Amino acid sequence: MKCGACGGELKTVGTTHRYVGSGLSNVVLHDVAVRKCRKCGEEEVAIPNLSGLHRCIALLLVTRKSALLAAELRFLRQYLGRSSKDFAKILGVTAETLSRWENAKWDIPPVADRVVRLLVAHTPPQTDYSADMLAAIKPNAPRHSRISLRLRGNSWETVRAA
Repeated sequence: MKCGACGGELKTVGTTHRYVGSGLSNVVLHDVAVRKCRKCGEEEVAIPNLSGLHRCIALLLVTRKSALLAAELRFLRQYLGRSSKDFAKILGVTAETLSRWENAKWDIPPVADRVVRLLVAHTPPQTDYSADMLAAIKPNAPRHSRISLRLRGNSWETVRAA
């Protein structure tokens, strides 16, 4: 394989990768294939079963005992495939209120936190993982405990801390 940036040769290695494409700063993927250019150092990451990965992250977020953070709320809304306007209607709030929650301007009320968790647990997500949808995710989340995942076959599973 050739590097898209410089045409150099790519070397593939299995490694740990911080997955900021989710919009969350604390997601770490283990044993994923990373192609690195020997010439310019450019890296490409191959992430199989992206919808399964996002489902795994969503389930980890909704089963945590801690309150949802702004970036986690945004991830869960986008995971469900909802626009901010539509999601605000579902929650019974204005789009401006949802925006303030997702941008950490206001705290997320406990009742909204619980409703979002129930929606994620009981609503099938839209499965459009287009480049436009992923590009809309903002990776400006505050630090939270790490989410570590490993690919086993074609499914993602949690990596337990030692």
